[in-house]
Amino acid sequence: MSGHTRLYRRGATYYHRASIPVDIQDTYPKTEETFSLKTKDYKEALRQVRIASVAVDKRFDEHRRLQVLAAAPAVSSLSPEQIKHIGELYHAYLLEEDDDTRAEGFYRADDPYLRELPAPSFEEYRDDNDWLEEQARELYAQARSDTIYRSEAEEVLTWDGVEISLEADSPSWRPLELEIIKASIRARGDIARRNQGDPIETPVVPDQTSLSSASSPLLGALIEKWVAEKNQAGTWRPKTADAYHKGLLGFLECCGDRPVTSYGKKDARQFKEVLMGLPANWNKHKALRNLDIVSASQKAHELGLQPQSVTNINKILGFVNTFWRWTAANYDDVCSVDTFSNMKLPRNKRKKEDRDTFTAEELGKI
Repeated sequence: MSGHTRLYRRGATYYHRASIPVDIQDTYPKTEETFSLKTKDYKEALRQVRIASVAVDKRFDEHRRLQVLAAAPAVSSLSPEQIKHIGELYHAYLLEEDDDTRAEGFYRADDPYLRELPAPSFEEYRDDNDWLEEQARELYAQARSDTIYRSEAEEVLTWDGVEISLEADSPSWRPLELEIIKASIRARGDIARRNQGDPIETPVVPDQTSLSSASSPLLGALIEKWVAEKNQAGTWRPKTADAYHKGLLGFLECCGDRPVTSYGKKDARQFKEVLMGLPANWNKHKALRNLDIVSASQKAHELGLQPQSVTNINKILGFVNTFWRWTAANYDDVCSVDTFSNMKLPRNKRKKEDRDTFTAEELGKI
């Protein structure tokens, strides 16, 4: 009777009502999307519910996208190119907002057109823009940011085509926030020129999807490439190649297969802690053999199993560091080549276990 699956009437007023899709029911903040269309006229309600349905479906899609982003591994840093591109996007965004404001029109006392939310007068809009530019310039002159621009930076990272999860303690936050402030200064200046009657075009920023991995190969593919390169060069014996390969696959299993530029000290610490919990030949142990490397480390700690020697741990970290040196020499924006060597444990030569040899068989069980 309604003519639309999401249109229903409560009393004399029509409403939009939609169930939350099954795939996002557990994370969506509402149990259903229900709101009044503020009309009692059927034809008008049918027109409005079609428009509302499109908007609600976009809201569902946006929620799905943000859930994927939240589940993605956080990157440790952004490249200068990424930061610059994000600034360009933010600059264009502010000018697009200005385009929309001008298209809707400014409030005038003699204008019979009134909106639900009254538009600002041209004078108010101009003064607000000048004040925002002044505040941004003051911050940039002092090379500092504030909570507003941090919030803006966090928001831009969630935008479609950017979609980057940045670690909370990343050193890239400061340059990113300053780039957002620079973009704001440029945009406010352009808007001020528009306010003076200058025709300033809104720039079209080329789409660069997946900024976090645009020029960064996945770790797993690079490991295979490196091992193949070493084997082809004939610099490794088969047992050595196998030991390096399995050590690196342990790191891959521990920290996940991500763009190579996304790894940093946090991953090195995590891998070291996992190694410190593993006994020698851990996958021969009945309680651990069917577990992944992280779960096996946790289980071994719970069972009080004796961990492998410091020498073994340091050799595995050395394998990863050797790989990282090769990666840093061949790819841009890779974490410091010393990240993993600096993670090595101090050796106590008085302990017999530190004099144990690290066999290829032991390496093959990592």
